[in-house]
Amino acid sequence: MPRLNLNPNITYNVKMRVGVHSRRIEQDHTLTYRSPDGRPHSVDDVLLDLRRACARAMGVPTIDTYVVDCRFIPA
Repeated sequence: MPRLNLNPNITYNVKMRVGVHSRRIEQDHTLTYRSPDGRPHSVDDVLLDLRRACARAMGVPTIDTYVVDCRFIPA
């Protein structure tokens, strides 16, 4: 399956629902994403970076989190 890339010239509002295995909770997060270097990045790579940011905000290790839902909305 081909990798889906995000357009590097667009800023995206990202709405995510992230869960924590150990706490059995889910939280909604709203973030903004734009390519940091002007190159296209795959959705998978960006999703991991955003998941890391959510894990930091929740105070848990990234490995303890999972993505329930994620939407990239052009700003």
